[in-house]
Amino acid sequence: MRTLHKLGLGAALIFAAATAPVAPGKAGTESVKYSFCAQTSCADGNFTEFPLLRQGNKYYGTTSDGGANGSGGVVFRYNANNGNYAVLYSFCSLASCADGGGPTGPLIMDTNGNLYGTTEGGGANNGGTVFELVKGTPWTLTTLYNFCASKSGSLCLDGQRPFAGLSYIGNGSSLYDGSSILYGTTYEGGNDTASTTGWGTAFEIKPPVSGTIWQQKVIHSFCAGCSVSGPFPDGFQPTGNFVVDGSGNIWGTTQFGGSNIDGTAFELTPGADPWVNAWTETILYNFCWANGTKCPDGEAPQGVVMDSTGHLFGTTFEGGGGHPGFGGGILFKLTNGSCTEGGSATFWCETVLHSFCPTTGCSDGEFPGWAPILDGSGNVYGTTTEGGNANNGGNVFDYNTGTSTFSTVYDFCSTVVSMVCTDGAEPVAGVILDGSGDLWGVTLTGGAQNDGVLFEVVP
Repeated sequence: MRTLHKLGLGAALIFAAATAPVAPGKAGTESVKYSFCAQTSCADGNFTEFPLLRQGNKYYGTTSDGGANGSGGVVFRYNANNGNYAVLYSFCSLASCADGGGPTGPLIMDTNGNLYGTTEGGGANNGGTVFELVKGTPWTLTTLYNFCASKSGSLCLDGQRPFAGLSYIGNGSSLYDGSSILYGTTYEGGNDTASTTGWGTAFEIKPPVSGTIWQQKVIHSFCAGCSVSGPFPDGFQPTGNFVVDGSGNIWGTTQFGGSNIDGTAFELTPGADPWVNAWTETILYNFCWANGTKCPDGEAPQGVVMDSTGHLFGTTFEGGGGHPGFGGGILFKLTNGSCTEGGSATFWCETVLHSFCPTTGCSDGEFPGWAPILDGSGNVYGTTTEGGNANNGGNVFDYNTGTSTFSTVYDFCSTVVSMVCTDGAEPVAGVILDGSGDLWGVTLTGGAQNDGVLFEVVP
């Protein structure tokens, strides 16, 4: 799991803040559907960090460790109809993990039922991969792209270490058509020659016109003109999945960088042809831009989601008004406007919807993980990795935009046997919704083997 570090200093703060009343917990009910590492040597996988993909009553996901080949991770499927758990593919099946290792980010599915994703390591150049897992008996893996194919010294110009999944126009509302451009990020690499590893990239990849080799192109190298000591104006080390709107604009966050090195929210706008023409980056918001001591507006954003009116919602891992030290993180909303940072009225306006851990014990949770999700009734659902009303196992939370009310839905580590949270703990991957409005996700730890669980929560 990523380790976040406090970086940077600051000055004063101007942002729109909302203090949401905290409602009593909703007392949702949780059921553990599967406990990971149930097989010898964790052949079924363990270490679950990323959101699930739902298609009907089947749930697809990845583990970044375990599997039949040791520690390469797996792609798995859980069938809610019959409770069957199956490993579809174990990575690192080839010498030197040429097929990739450590799958990252949520999967996507095409109209034929094939799955697509990324691995952080392995591949032909040990820089990570983009892969397709073709449906069948057995499922078969095809590597679509090997990162670090283009180098300048130790620098991978085409990016390395993809740490989020793939996105496309229509992602979340329709299956991938198998031929459109896919978008993603790498945590390192790019064309900043002042750095030995690079500050990360945004890339696009598309199927070949003929043959089998997909084409990849970097559309933005973060901090391409930065020195090792900064400043880092456009952010670096992007986090979370992209949001791609109907016009092909891309919305995302960087974990670090910006005016105070505490992360940014940005937009990438394509040219007339998204493959041929240059893209333009616009910084929408600089987190902790004017108060590096406490960062009441948050630091280290974990991605965003967009509602139907174009507002962005997200979480930061740290910052906010709660918790001594770096703060327990925030839930925020960004609105297109003319808000001022450092005398320039060109930025989006931030509203802090909830600041985590305002009181001793962090009963509302602290350190939110993956970006939240939205339902059709104005609820924003997410998870915190620690805190909660139970035994510091984290929780599922709900923020209702209609009533501006925050509430906890379920507190993990509510059941403990022999010092193990049998209901799971540390839900770093967030949650997704099923067709009935129930919430599904995975935890990093807890469960029968203390290697995480796949769970359902009924609000």
